[in-house]
Amino acid sequence: MQELLKELPYQLRKDVCRDLFRSIINGVALFKHTEKHFLDALATKFTSIVIPAGEYVFHQGDLGDQMYFIADGECAVIIDSKQVSEGVLQSAEPTSPADTRLRSLQGNYA
Repeated sequence: MQELLKELPYQLRKDVCRDLFRSIINGVALFKHTEKHFLDALATKFTSIVIPAGEYVFHQGDLGDQMYFIADGECAVIIDSKQVSEGVLQSAEPTSPADTRLRSLQGNYA
């Protein structure tokens, strides 16, 4: 899908991405009072990935260069080998219970 989006003119790509990722962006408190133009540009940076059950997205101590948002599935936060948090999110779209779909915001944001 990312390759197809890259081929679109910027304005069309921005519109498509905004519609694809609207529910994710609207659900993040950090973005609640952010300007529409910023959110539109931000949406073009999102990608979708599927993480199989039992896989790690990253490990404690890893340097981060991405931000992840759960679109559907469940995850656990593990610190010092102990589970300290767990979350479940389900969308209206059917998905395998064994997978967690994440929206990844990639880029270098200094």
